[in-house]
Amino acid sequence: YLWSNGDTTSSIRVGSSGAYTVEVKIFGCVVRGSKQVTVLPRINVDLGSDQVICFGDNITLDASKYLTPTQLTKATYQWSSGQTNETISTEKVGEYKVDVEVQGCKVSHAMKLSNYAIPYTPLKDTSVCYELELVLDAGNNYDSYLWSTGETTPKITISESDDIGVKLGYQNNQCFNQKNVRA
Repeated sequence: YLWSNGDTTSSIRVGSSGAYTVEVKIFGCVVRGSKQVTVLPRINVDLGSDQVICFGDNITLDASKYLTPTQLTKATYQWSSGQTNETISTEKVGEYKVDVEVQGCKVSHAMKLSNYAIPYTPLKDTSVCYELELVLDAGNNYDSYLWSTGETTPKITISESDDIGVKLGYQNNQCFNQKNVRA
């Protein structure tokens, strides 16, 4: 074997585009062959690191953001969720994997999506006796409190029956939980 790059092995590994020729001597005869090789640019697919989002929030995963303009026009996508778009939006927790294929070259990437845990809230429907006060306590597990009465403390006192709501902030007020009680 004698390759155009000087190698004398039965096969070579190429890293750049071009014409590659080989001469092979078999029983005194020389056989020549050549092949035009096109090395495609590297496919870079990165969904990012594992993510934690607030319960009920949506996230968009983009398998195409690092592809070249040429790769974008030739790419096909296969998500573990069955979708074939370059982006997907989801609020469901789990692992998401995408296979991207461009001109016969295939690359995969995966990431996990999970939710922040919602802190416990001891609020539940209750009764208030006529002319008595009732303390509603949302607990101390949250960063912020906004009651439908306008109060912003973990506990409020009411003196008549009503539907009361509280918006509870957690994860440094990036996430919110809404609780409603009938008193």
